[in-house]
Amino acid sequence: KTMLVRALAAESRLNLLAVPIPQLIRPAVGASERALAALFEHARAHRPCLVFLDELQAASALLLPALSALLRRGGGGGGGGGQVSRLLLSQLLLEMDAVQAEADADAAAGGLGGAVVLAGATNTPAALDEALLRPGRLEHLFFVPPPGRRARRDILARQLRRMPLAEPIDAESLAAATPRFTGADLLSLCQKAALGALRR
Repeated sequence: KTMLVRALAAESRLNLLAVPIPQLIRPAVGASERALAALFEHARAHRPCLVFLDELQAASALLLPALSALLRRGGGGGGGGGQVSRLLLSQLLLEMDAVQAEADADAAAGGLGGAVVLAGATNTPAALDEALLRPGRLEHLFFVPPPGRRARRDILARQLRRMPLAEPIDAESLAAATPRFTGADLLSLCQKAALGALRR
């Protein structure tokens, strides 16, 4: 999914700002919302920009309390997990609505409909908060299956070209041996192989 978004941004000539939602979550009340607001301000300052929110399920009202509790146990500021959860989700919805309002105003003025584009990704769509999917927010849903054999071969070949190899590796054979691997899985496979070679 991330590779697809990167290709989309490059093809559309948009600056890409890709951030996993968990990276924005802070244990102190107010810190998460400030981090999220700063993200969108950065996007506006670098228009045209595609904001890609990965692991979007982490912004769910169902999952945020658990993430906040984990942060508190790991140390950091105070504040209730439930309050952190509600405030972060509310801030995200406000930012989404602001982006849509800016797009509507730009379109009414004869522009292209705004210069900040939102996209999100999740492996658990059932965990998404319904408020995130309302019209004007992330209303268009697309299923992105794992890459097929040819796509896996291309991903592996591109990654292998960046690695010093003791002997050639057949990307075609490796692609055939990795069914249902995602792009991230394939990159992780190459990285682990490189680390294993270094240890030897």
